[in-house]
Amino acid sequence: MVACGLAMGVFVGLVVVRGTGEAEGAVTATVTPAPPSKQAEAAPAVAAAEPTPPPAEPPPAAADPTALLTFNVSPKNAVVTVDGSEAAEGKAEVSLKEGKARVRLVAKADGYKSYEKSHLVTGDEAIRIDLVKKSRRSSSGGSKGGASGPGGLIDLR
Repeated sequence: MVACGLAMGVFVGLVVVRGTGEAEGAVTATVTPAPPSKQAEAAPAVAAAEPTPPPAEPPPAAADPTALLTFNVSPKNAVVTVDGSEAAEGKAEVSLKEGKARVRLVAKADGYKSYEKSHLVTGDEAIRIDLVKKSRRSSSGGSKGGASGPGGLIDLR
């Protein structure tokens, strides 16, 4: 239908502009209307009034933000726990509530004093922990079983 109207408009335009006689160099065009099934395809689609879909559901509320704690511990074989959970590969993820969290950090290694501390986390953080070696008691005098040093008993025989 649109094709017919377009063809008719072109034809009338040629007749009005050129007149009814043929002029030298005139272009003649023949328009053949498309079959009815093809006319619907050729016609520009008119948007059908479709009901507006309901708005998409809002995305689920984001979970509490998290902070990544990265530990650099000496000695390297020390085990670090955050609130009782081992920090795998020297890293631990902590959930923040209202932008912060208080955690209990513990680091242990054989031959070293344990490290224990309450720590306030507010974001990603690198934490260095240097464990201190346990002191070894040295025995002076080399005597076994006897008292040594000041205040010890002296055998005067």
